[in-house]
Amino acid sequence: MDFRSQKKSLTEKLELKKQERSKRTATLLRQVKKAEGEKARLPLDSSCNRNDEKERKLRKQLQSQLRKLQKRQEEQKRFTKQLQKDLMAVRDRESVLKQENWELRRELHETGKHQMEKQQALKAQLDVETDKRIQAERVAEQLQTEKLKKNKSGNKLADLANQVKHLRASNQEYRQKLENYDLLKDQEYGGMKQDIDKLSKELDQYKLEEKKLKDPSYLVKAMKENLTPAQIPELLNVLETFINLENLRYFYRGKHNVFHILMRRSGLLKHRSRKMTERGDASSSTEEERLGYLVEQRGEWLFVDLAENEFPFKYPLSWDMQARNESPARAVIVEGKAVLTKLFTLELPDREEKGSVLPIKTKTRKRTFAAFGNYHVLLIGARFLSDYKVRLENHGCTVTIHNPYEENYDLLSGKLNQADVILVCEKHVPHTLWGHIDRTEEKVSILKNDSRDLVAAHAYWTLERCGLV
Repeated sequence: MDFRSQKKSLTEKLELKKQERSKRTATLLRQVKKAEGEKARLPLDSSCNRNDEKERKLRKQLQSQLRKLQKRQEEQKRFTKQLQKDLMAVRDRESVLKQENWELRRELHETGKHQMEKQQALKAQLDVETDKRIQAERVAEQLQTEKLKKNKSGNKLADLANQVKHLRASNQEYRQKLENYDLLKDQEYGGMKQDIDKLSKELDQYKLEEKKLKDPSYLVKAMKENLTPAQIPELLNVLETFINLENLRYFYRGKHNVFHILMRRSGLLKHRSRKMTERGDASSSTEEERLGYLVEQRGEWLFVDLAENEFPFKYPLSWDMQARNESPARAVIVEGKAVLTKLFTLELPDREEKGSVLPIKTKTRKRTFAAFGNYHVLLIGARFLSDYKVRLENHGCTVTIHNPYEENYDLLSGKLNQADVILVCEKHVPHTLWGHIDRTEEKVSILKNDSRDLVAAHAYWTLERCGLV
């Protein structure tokens, strides 16, 4: 406030000095003009000398006044300059004070902010200390209450000791009576207790059997264990009486009903039995023929035995030959080498159309594949499944694919029941899959390596192993 008032007073003084100076200058100029006018109106007579003297005096006076005014004006200019310097200094001081004021306000704001944070922290600490104090007061009150109770109980301790003595004596007396009562009871009801325990066990066993009989799964298990082949047609008649519109959906697996699947399975088994009977002892050689396929490795042909799913053995051929890679074959193992007995081809020879006039370069080879039969093949893997499906469909099979990384195992169980052949690409399936598939089952074939030809070869030999082709 002092700085602002000082600045205001200096500004007002400067304005007043300017106004006084302008007034004096205007007054002096009026006087000079007035003297000149009077000089022009004076008559030219004998008193001219006298007037000249007056005029000189007046002029001297005016000049002296003018000099004084000029001196004052110079003083006023100096004073004005000084005031301007003071004003500039005041303005500089004002800017410095404004900067200091801004910094002080910022520091004040930061100090207030820190003070607020400290206040909040102190308030939180105060709340914690208050809670501790209240808890300590409660503990103290509890201790005081317990102390009062102990003081009161101390007076009753002697009475309680006497009561304990009387109770011990009476307890001993009752124990003796109880022992005598138990002896009498054992003598009278000992045999009856054993009978009751025996009857209770039999009752529990009957209840358990009754509960099992009410459980459909137990009935199904009992039927599996005790049902004879002659009773199977009767069971089918019973199932036929149960079919209605409400439970019709339970008699379907996918698009086909269960009776269709049963008839298909029975037909396949009959066909396999006929094949096995026809095959019988047809082989004249004492060695066992093995199913497999041919592969070429490092310029040498090898026969891969498919008798084992887990670790298929590879045998070199007993003589050189030229064949298509991954072609199905039969062989007999003699002294560690494979002697081919039959070589199969999965492709039929090309048929050239009669009357074709197209140049040789423009002809495209159309592959024709041998038909396996309309068997249901389940292909399990994660890569190239669509390509393998197209290849097996070219052989006349109905193919269902299953990707265990994208589909759950609930869907897999239904697909397994419908499949005649199950092909598993081992490199592309998780280990948890084998908890749902029995790899020792005859219709299951495991592919260590997979390609279109290998998938077709494994499908053919699995059908051959099952007696379906």
